[in-house]
Amino acid sequence: MVIRAAHPTDVDAVVRVVNTAYEVERFFVEGDRTSADEVNSLVSTGTILVAVDDEDRVVGSVFV
Repeated sequence: MVIRAAHPTDVDAVVRVVNTAYEVERFFVEGDRTSADEVNSLVSTGTILVAVDDEDRVVGSVFV
């Protein structure tokens, strides 16, 4: 596994990972946890680090 700064092409994968992680909230939170627009706006205020597997698939992320 490698940790690196997210690339613009990772936005959809970051959205997928975050929304999947918050599936447990579905019973009291309507809709998705985040969106591509929100992830793109976060990039302008900080850094999103992603964990990628051996096939360069995003399997985790954190905003710093």
